[in-house]
Amino acid sequence: MRLLAIAETFFPEYPTGLARVAWDVCRAMARQGHDVHLLCPAFLGSSDLEPQRVDDVQVWRFAQPRVSAFDPRNPSVRIAHYRAAITAISDPRSWDVVHGHGIYGVLAAAEATDRHVPIVQTIHSPAYLEQLWNWTHEGLGGALKLPGLATIRRLESAALGAASICHSLSEYTRSRIESLYPRACEKPWILIPHWIDRRWCRTTDQRAARRVLGWREESPVVLTVRQLRPRYGVECAVRGVSSLVRSRACEFHVIGDGESRLRLERLAWELGLAGGVSFHGRVPDDTLRLAYQAADVFLLPSRALECFGVIAQEAMAVGLPLVATCVGAIPEMLAPIMPQLLVPPGADARFGELVAAVLQKSIELPPPQAIIDYVTARYAQPTLVAAYERMFLSLAA
Repeated sequence: MRLLAIAETFFPEYPTGLARVAWDVCRAMARQGHDVHLLCPAFLGSSDLEPQRVDDVQVWRFAQPRVSAFDPRNPSVRIAHYRAAITAISDPRSWDVVHGHGIYGVLAAAEATDRHVPIVQTIHSPAYLEQLWNWTHEGLGGALKLPGLATIRRLESAALGAASICHSLSEYTRSRIESLYPRACEKPWILIPHWIDRRWCRTTDQRAARRVLGWREESPVVLTVRQLRPRYGVECAVRGVSSLVRSRACEFHVIGDGESRLRLERLAWELGLAGGVSFHGRVPDDTLRLAYQAADVFLLPSRALECFGVIAQEAMAVGLPLVATCVGAIPEMLAPIMPQLLVPPGADARFGELVAAVLQKSIELPPPQAIIDYVTARYAQPTLVAAYERMFLSLAA
């Protein structure tokens, strides 16, 4: 099978949840013996579509167009760049299946192939709802972008219409799409969550991990791994654990980067948390694995539209309890194993109460091994890789 995957970024170059899923699926299909190619924009410098072979996947990156977010031509220009890249790397009709991870890539593939090649569209999050939330929380700049929502909704509907099969990682995502575009759910729809890679399971003990990271061995560790943007709720988490940090009941470590980092660092300073809250930015996977293993509890404070949770899987793979907001698909993942740790969004004080209860062992929790068994059984890699392969082969046939 010749499979062309189209993503918005190349995960090793610009890590996002979408890019992570796209890259993991590409590598899994390559390991199954298929001819897999990944096409995406380049984020580090320019690219002239010179192929790079990485983990048996042929990776093609093209230069991003220079077009303002406020330019009404932005979507059509970006779709045209995707379409030109698809045409440049191979005969567009030579693929058996196209796997699209975004609106622009799906629409470009439909145009380039003249709809002669089946397309699987993975909907990671409803684009219309995501931009609606983002732009209504960006002040004047976001308000100026709001008229563009009509275009996003039109393009999202068109992409769903162009897909042969729609795929989501959660029932929540499917339900949101169905509420926005009822006809989209009349076509074949497959729910395949992402898997947990057993390389994220525990390899060392907590103290050893802290020594390697240079973290204090004696102090309990609260951890979150997030893009530092308003929708991901790190401000709520900082406020929620502030009294615990000030009383030296724990340290709070934040891994990830984004536009809100300076504001969050300033908030921690204003709350008197200097030395107790650490912002590490993006870190390599080896460091991230150690961070999970060094922690006592993980926070997932999303405010909206958490349509899956790869980081939640990774935290559970080392047996961590998760204090998380009950938004989006989070309850799908956590309610069967830790319903007592779900918090309404924005309930900062409740975050602190539950973290304290976990650290003080005053709340009943499943033992670490039960958490590990739950996540590795429910999201078993062989089972889910086989489900992806069946989906692709059913179309390639």
